[in-house]
Amino acid sequence: MILRWLPERLDQVESIDSLPMAVLHDMYMHCSYADLPGKHDIKKPINTLIRRKLESLGIRDVERKAQAPKAGEKPVLLVVLEWFSKNHSIYRTHSQTIVAMRDKFHIVGMGYEGRVDEAGQEVFHEFIPFKGGNLWECVKEVRDTSEARGAQAMYMPSVGMFPITMALACLRVAPMQLMALGHPATTHGHAMDYVVVEEDYVGDEACFSEKLLKLPHDGMPYRPPAAMLELDLPKRKRLKTDPVKIAVAGTTIKLNPGFLQTCADIAKEASVPVEFHFLVGQATGITFPQVRNLVRRLMGDKGVVHKHQNYGNYMKVIADCDMFLNPFPFGNTNGIVDTVWAGLVGVCKTGREVHEHIDEGMFRRLGFPEWMIATSTDEYKAAALRLIDDSKERTELARKLAGPKAVEKLIFKGRPEILGERIESLWRDQIEANRSVAALRGE
Repeated sequence: MILRWLPERLDQVESIDSLPMAVLHDMYMHCSYADLPGKHDIKKPINTLIRRKLESLGIRDVERKAQAPKAGEKPVLLVVLEWFSKNHSIYRTHSQTIVAMRDKFHIVGMGYEGRVDEAGQEVFHEFIPFKGGNLWECVKEVRDTSEARGAQAMYMPSVGMFPITMALACLRVAPMQLMALGHPATTHGHAMDYVVVEEDYVGDEACFSEKLLKLPHDGMPYRPPAAMLELDLPKRKRLKTDPVKIAVAGTTIKLNPGFLQTCADIAKEASVPVEFHFLVGQATGITFPQVRNLVRRLMGDKGVVHKHQNYGNYMKVIADCDMFLNPFPFGNTNGIVDTVWAGLVGVCKTGREVHEHIDEGMFRRLGFPEWMIATSTDEYKAAALRLIDDSKERTELARKLAGPKAVEKLIFKGRPEILGERIESLWRDQIEANRSVAALRGE
């Protein structure tokens, strides 16, 4: 309800200082998980408040144009990070392409030292930790660093998880600014020129305020987490009397009422006994019993909720399941990698937003049948029940389409160099356009 009412009113507030930044950040980040067509509109007044604050501090857009560096030097590309450690999802999905950019650019990373580990820092030619005592000081550090280094582009692998990226979507610090979809959603920020996305992940381009820099489906290969390569997952020996175990991987916020009710309906309508295993990221402390109690109310003993756990134990639970179901409307990326690596097939629901359509793109890469990609809740239920009820079909599909080899070939291998090539091409186009304008002016 608040996402419908507040967007037209929020920027009536004079100053962002009158509001709790933590709440604004939560709204900016977590609106993506709502089941509402205009859910990202709330970012527009938040951006207005951020721009007012930046103006009051004298932090303004740079006006520097793209230009070639000195002979023998590479152009500087500044990368601003949120989480970027070796077992974090953003490192898994975006580090290979950044490493490949080093051939074209001098890559300078900036981020919070406690959130970027040694493996993350090694991706860059240089890593500069933030030293500012508050958000706005860190924003100024990014702008000052970009100006000092003459950065030709600024790139953010993800936007929205930390307030720093919210603010930078509203501030131009380089001639060209790009973001990737570590958190898959538009920014509505005036300073974001391009969003980097694989072509098969795009649902409706109208969901973005940014231009799309589309990559081929193999243009952003993922990096397997270190813990995954060390796994020795046992093969499940299923007895005829066992229930069909269904893995559902996702953080707490993905377990929305509509999705949970759909799971409850599936459990009720299945012709064979089922047991849902909810592997819930962030289910710690008092959050865990809240999630567990909600699932129990809906599903009784057919739903098992697992606390947030280490990667090895999480993967063992998945490997002991027979199939998976993806949450919706905000689906999975790394969750698909994990479940398929463990030898499972499953069902997803696609849609127009990229965080819905990624699931479809990954399923198609993996060669999953069309009927496993639902376009409605009814199709989702029907596909899930088909997979639950027909053990022979489920087992054969898993044998053909799932397992480490499928993931290694279709998800972990690709052409990471393409992004750097595309950014370089756009940058050179900017330089040429600037020269043409200067020639017309007789400069």
